[in-house]
Amino acid sequence: MAFADLDGDGQDELISGKRYFAHNGGDPGGKDMPEIHAYKLTKGEFLKSTIERGHVGVGLQVATGDLNGDKRVCIATTSFP
Repeated sequence: MAFADLDGDGQDELISGKRYFAHNGGDPGGKDMPEIHAYKLTKGEFLKSTIERGHVGVGLQVATGDLNGDKRVCIATTSFP
């Protein structure tokens, strides 16, 4: 998981998701497609937004930062199908 301000409002979102075949596929949903989600805390409740589904997921490591100099947050992860 990681925290970053993805929408520029000054409040960090929680970035998380799932990877394909996590724990050798033994967990429920282990063969589902990978996903990346952002969770925004609003009025004491987390609101979920899907960033990516089916191509890239969140693996064991995720990092954020401006990787290409466009002044926007990028997400880097090690997980792919």
